[in-house]
Amino acid sequence: MVYTAIFEDKEHNLTYELFDAPHGFSAAWSAIQDDVQDGRCLIAIVPGNHQVGFYNNILTGPSPFSGARRLAMWSVR
Repeated sequence: MVYTAIFEDKEHNLTYELFDAPHGFSAAWSAIQDDVQDGRCLIAIVPGNHQVGFYNNILTGPSPFSGARRLAMWSVR
């Protein structure tokens, strides 16, 4: 199942990424945490493929719904 995972890094920047993980929040959470080894903190998972707009991105750009981000949304781990 595809999940949209939302992360916070050490500088408090929020990002999101798509993951293919098992059904069920507990199993998916564990699988996504195990897959991410770069120090980011997993703060939320949402079932499905979703674009996420964060306040800072809206103020400073690029838009979370720009062409580059739209293309990136099809990349699932």
